[in-house]
Amino acid sequence: MPRAAAARLGRGRMTHLELLRKYLARNRDLDVVDHGYPFVTISREPGAGGHTLGREIIREIDALEDEPWTRGWDLFDQKLCAVLAQDPGTQASFDSLVREDYSSGLHQSVYEMFVGRAEGHELQKRIAAVIRFLAFVGRVVIIGRAGMCVTRGFSAGVHVRLVAPLEVRVRRMMDALSLDEVQARAETQRQEKSRAKLIRDFYDRDIADPLLYDMVFNTVAMDNATIARAIVLALRERRGKTSAVRERPFQS
Repeated sequence: MPRAAAARLGRGRMTHLELLRKYLARNRDLDVVDHGYPFVTISREPGAGGHTLGREIIREIDALEDEPWTRGWDLFDQKLCAVLAQDPGTQASFDSLVREDYSSGLHQSVYEMFVGRAEGHELQKRIAAVIRFLAFVGRVVIIGRAGMCVTRGFSAGVHVRLVAPLEVRVRRMMDALSLDEVQARAETQRQEKSRAKLIRDFYDRDIADPLLYDMVFNTVAMDNATIARAIVLALRERRGKTSAVRERPFQS
């Protein structure tokens, strides 16, 4: 029988946020039981949506029968950025993490010359380790941060890509960031290039390749409620077919 989401977080279990903070503090001391719980990654064109859909997915799961895999789902987007920004090992600002900034120009070349490794590479490694940890715990929606590439070997994941026509995305960017059309178009294109470059440089993949995803949705043609129902159906089918992952690939 459907029940309130708050009831899912009881029964003495730590929340995802508590587990993540413990992992960042001392990951080798943290014992996480492997249940093989499902998770979702959402990749999106700038302005195509994502955050609202993530919340809608969790609402759909809240309406399901009470089973272990349906309890205690959480969404990691800006919340993930906030935790990482507070972590001494991350060395990145909250604003830069939210913007998903990635560059490999002069600054990166100078940094690599003096310290022997690329600054962006170290940051992405840290982010990837955190995402793998969250995916291992399961029952989480992860937005952006190359989640579909980072968790590729996890059989319980459902990987989603959101797209929309450029003009629609520009209008959404105008509304979201209070920009004029010229500024919104420039920001949309900047984010698009930055995300594509990260996927290409770190994972040697094309972010627009449909084979990276289980499902691709046009957010103009379908609303969030319809998309969320399709994703939850895929989660239920995936849960019935996959076995638990036996490794702990989040450990460094």
